[in-house]
Amino acid sequence: MEHGAWGMGHGAWSEKREIYYAKKLMKKFYNLRWYWKSTLFFLLHLCIQHVSFCQVIEFNDRITLQNRSIILRNIMIDGDSLLLTGEIGTDSSGLQGIFILQMDTFGNMGMVKLFNDPEQIDQMHLNGSNPVIKFEDNIVLSGEFAWKSDNYLIHYNKTNGSYLYQEYSSPFLVRFTESLLELSGAFYVVGYIQTQDFDLDMFIQKIDSSGEKIWEKTYGVPSMDETGRAAIIEDDGLTIMVSESFDNTPNIKNDTRYWIRFMHVDTSGTIVRDWREEVTGQEGWSGTLLKYQGDYIYTSNTIGDEIGIGPLTGGQIVRRDNSFNLVWRKKLGDPDSPFTGLGDMIFSVDSCLLVTGQNVDSSMTFNAARIMKIGLDGNVIWELRDTGHAFPD
Repeated sequence: MEHGAWGMGHGAWSEKREIYYAKKLMKKFYNLRWYWKSTLFFLLHLCIQHVSFCQVIEFNDRITLQNRSIILRNIMIDGDSLLLTGEIGTDSSGLQGIFILQMDTFGNMGMVKLFNDPEQIDQMHLNGSNPVIKFEDNIVLSGEFAWKSDNYLIHYNKTNGSYLYQEYSSPFLVRFTESLLELSGAFYVVGYIQTQDFDLDMFIQKIDSSGEKIWEKTYGVPSMDETGRAAIIEDDGLTIMVSESFDNTPNIKNDTRYWIRFMHVDTSGTIVRDWREEVTGQEGWSGTLLKYQGDYIYTSNTIGDEIGIGPLTGGQIVRRDNSFNLVWRKKLGDPDSPFTGLGDMIFSVDSCLLVTGQNVDSSMTFNAARIMKIGLDGNVIWELRDTGHAFPD
């Protein structure tokens, strides 16, 4: 990004306007990340026939809460139930909040819990790639606010309905929470921030079980954007899959390079090992990261020309051994779609990969949601699609 893109006006109003437009542009660009991801996971658990390009659905229910708009962000299995979390539209005070919803296997809604900013001054977001975990009898969530750029942590007890809420101030222009992990009773929030010079750096925040922040560290170098998108626990520490970008010619459109970096840190936040993807022309920004018998399996989306609804032009799955040697790389989408992207990925009960994504047809009009079962050799076992209309914005 060019630092002059937002203008350098004078006075308090110019400064506020500069920050406003910086945040607006950042949120529009980076909210592309997983906008198709969560709702697709209904089908992973509800499809009872695995026949290519056809499906039988046990239920398909529309969810409404207080006649307010909602965005479904994450789905978790909780015994025989589904736990759904996401964002809910503005209430009578004009604030957007978040929700936790429990649903049974017949699609019936159960427990519903809504949260708003207790200070009643900002919108709450829960739009990361994996910002929700179950910890003992609690549901733990971490997200951020729209304008004050602080983040929050919520422990919600499903049994008695009590909750612990803690907010953490931030000096940065923009903060995005991507992942939440638990290790030895402490919580680690991973994401990225925008610095004062509009660079992106990754952050890790360590929080104890009572909600007190132990430490927070940022990682990055000048002129590079480093965004922590996916993280796993291994070797008594965290391995974060980082999307790293570099734009050495900011006046040339669409020439920014993205590649993947694996960074492992211990519980003090010290970098123990660091590996950057080789430059082969196959690079992209990181998606979901899994670990299987010492190997890393991850999704990435390659970057091309910006067209209509975004810059993602190709999805791929990559498997590397524990020394990051390439085992296989599979592109998914070419040549039947000019715009394809991969969202979330989990292991199936038989140790295959279940992957969500999308294809858009050549007219850029119809969007096909995709669910694929893929073997550990990278070959597609079956694929389901469900088409819908892609809006211009």
